[in-house]
Amino acid sequence: MLEKFLSLDPLARRAVIAVGLFGMMFIDLLFPTCNLTVWVFFTVCTAFLWATGILRPFLIMLYYLLRTIIRLKTRPWWW
Repeated sequence: MLEKFLSLDPLARRAVIAVGLFGMMFIDLLFPTCNLTVWVFFTVCTAFLWATGILRPFLIMLYYLLRTIIRLKTRPWWW
């Protein structure tokens, strides 16, 4: 089974991984909320963003957003 998976095209492998991670996110939402399920959801959601290819743009956007917010919040009130 692993040989079949590794023989797939890299894009197809990422798609299979993304579908599996999405299923894990859905199953994790069915469990009651506790620290473990929150961390599992956070980890699986981050891996899902990586598998779909939007993790890097998401992190870049988050960096610029946080930088702007910090600049606005730390700016003196007389400006």
